[in-house]
Amino acid sequence: FFGRRMTMTVRKDVLVVAFLCVVFAGCVSAYRSGDIVSTSKRSQFNDVFSDWSELQASLCPRYLYPKTVELPPPDSSQFYSNKLFKFALAFDDSRFVTSWFHINDNNMITLNSIDVTFVYRGDDIVDVRVVPDYDETQEKKKKYSKLKPVFLRYNWEEYSEQNLTIGTATLLILSSLFGSFLMLYVLATELLQMSATTKRTGGLPTTSKSND
Repeated sequence: FFGRRMTMTVRKDVLVVAFLCVVFAGCVSAYRSGDIVSTSKRSQFNDVFSDWSELQASLCPRYLYPKTVELPPPDSSQFYSNKLFKFALAFDDSRFVTSWFHINDNNMITLNSIDVTFVYRGDDIVDVRVVPDYDETQEKKKKYSKLKPVFLRYNWEEYSEQNLTIGTATLLILSSLFGSFLMLYVLATELLQMSATTKRTGGLPTTSKSND
C-alpha cells in the first residue's frame, strides 16, 4: 500500500515539474521589447565554408527596435574584392535562414546593404524578409582593393490578419473569374461547332423515306 502511494506521489510530482518546465520554456521563448534576437553568420570563400558563428550583441537586432548596423568585412588579407565571397545569415536561433549574399563577384558587383524586415505577432517572430541592395554601376577597381562593410537595416512589421483575409478573398475572386471564363469559353466553342454543323446541313435535319 505504501509503495503504491509513494509511486503515485512521485508520478504526480513528475507531472507537475514537467508542466512547470513547459510553462517556463514558453515564457523564456517569448520576446519582450528590446530583447536581443540571436543572429548567426556563415561565410563562403572560393568553395570553402565556415561554421556558423554568433554575431556580437551590438550587431544583432533587438525586438521591435529598428536600427542600422555596419557588418565589418573580413579582416584577413586573403579576402580581396576581386575574389568571390558570400555569406548567409540566420535569425532567432536559426529558425529563419537566408539565402547566400554575394559581397562581390567576378563582374565587380558589390553588396551595399541588406534590408531585413521582421514580421512579428505579439511576442513572437513569424516571418523574416530580406532585400539586398547591390551596386552594379561601380567601375572596375584595382586587383587588391579590400572588401567594404555591408549595412544591415533592421525593420519591424506587425503581422496583420486583415492581410491574410484580403489575400484569401482575392484568391477566391480570381478563381471564380477563371472558372466563369472557362465556362464561357466552353459554351462559345459548343455554339460555334453547332453553327458550323447547321451550315453544312443547310439548316434542316436530314431524313430518309422508306419504300412502302
